[in-house]
Amino acid sequence: WVDPNNGVNEGNIIGDINNPFLTIDYAISMVYSINSDYPVIIYVVGTINSDTESFPIIISSSVTIHGYEENATLDAELTSTVLRFEDVDYSTVIRNLTIKNGNNTDSWGGGGIYCIYADPTLEEVSIIENYSSSGGGIYCNHSSPTLRNVTISDNYATNSAGGTNSAGGVYCNFSNPILI
Repeated sequence: WVDPNNGVNEGNIIGDINNPFLTIDYAISMVYSINSDYPVIIYVVGTINSDTESFPIIISSSVTIHGYEENATLDAELTSTVLRFEDVDYSTVIRNLTIKNGNNTDSWGGGGIYCIYADPTLEEVSIIENYSSSGGGIYCNHSSPTLRNVTISDNYATNSAGGTNSAGGVYCNFSNPILI
C-alpha cells in the first residue's frame, strides 16, 4: 500500500493497509516479484505528487500498481515524466489511475508515460494534461503496450518540426500499441 498522507518509508518493512509506504519508488524497492505469473501488487490511495514522490517512477520489473480509490492519481506537477517503463512485459499492469502533469522536454519524450522495450498493460487509466517534446501522453520506443479502456486527452507535444516527431497523444517509434 502507498498513501502519501499517512505512509512512512523510514523503517517500514510492512507496506500494508495499516502501515502503508509513503512513495511508490520505496514500495518497489522493498518488494520484488520472483515469478512474472504472480506480480507484486501495490495499492495507491489518493494523489501521489512531487511533495513525496521522485518522478519519473521507473518500473523495470513485474509489478501491478492499482489505484485503490476512484480518484487515485499520479501527478508529477510538471517536474518530469510520470512513469518510465524499461524492459517489462504484459505482466506489468497499471490499473485504475489518473496519470497527469508530466513534463519532459528531453529528446526521448513522453510526458505521461515513456516505454522503452516495454509492453506493459494499462487498464482503466486516464492520461491527461501531460507535456513533452514528443509523445505528450505516451512515447513508445520499441514497445507494444496494451491499452484497455484508456483515456488519453489534453496532452501536448512541443516539437515544431512540422508535426514530425511530435504527437500530443501517443508517439510510436518502432512500436505497436494494442488498443482494446
